[in-house]
Amino acid sequence: MYGVEAEFIYQVSSGFNTSLIADYIGSRLMNEDENLPRIPSIRLGAIINYQVDKFDSEPSLNHYFEQNDIVVLETNTDSYTMVDGHINYYVDGFGDDLTLYLKGQNLTNENTRVHS
Repeated sequence: MYGVEAEFIYQVSSGFNTSLIADYIGSRLMNEDENLPRIPSIRLGAIINYQVDKFDSEPSLNHYFEQNDIVVLETNTDSYTMVDGHINYYVDGFGDDLTLYLKGQNLTNENTRVHS
């Protein structure tokens, strides 16, 4: 197995930063010309994080490419894009662990099939 993962973070201001992420995994059986099963596809993404006082938010966008490096009895997996996000509010007076949050996953109602 071999792969690469990268993340680039840019601090726009004291409470605002953006990130670009990417990862890739490849695999081959030793001494054979075959892929390994259940290997995830290439992923590219972007994250925006805004934090001020007791509030933070983080929308994200991740694109997963088609996976067609498969083995016998596996099927190709189509590409898809996920839009997620969350908003947190940290409440004082109830200890250190009280957080009110709103979390949304797959906000575009994308039909997805995770290859791994």
